[in-house]
Amino acid sequence: MFCVLFLTTSVIACKQASNNKQNNIEEHNYLESVKQGMTKQELINQIGMPDSIIDLGRVTDENQYTQHIITFFYGTNQAVTLINDTISGLDYNIKETEARIRARIDSAGRTDH
Repeated sequence: MFCVLFLTTSVIACKQASNNKQNNIEEHNYLESVKQGMTKQELINQIGMPDSIIDLGRVTDENQYTQHIITFFYGTNQAVTLINDTISGLDYNIKETEARIRARIDSAGRTDH
């Protein structure tokens, strides 16, 4: 349940951030040197501050373990998700990811008779 909620929230957040970007910014592969498991400070040292940040908040599981989730956006189409200040996910193409998720949601809503 957490994964579905997190994924849905991330997609909405990615779309909002993407829509807020200026259309004339040149695309760049910001994330080519970024690796999963890097810390937030290593990320910032490596490629600089993000163009925008969405703080998705804190989630506490049934074992009372709290995770803080933040997404950094670079350029118009790339994102880094951090959990507890450690990179847990990289999205090199937000628009393509959103299209794939939308297609799965749409296909799940259809019923074959």
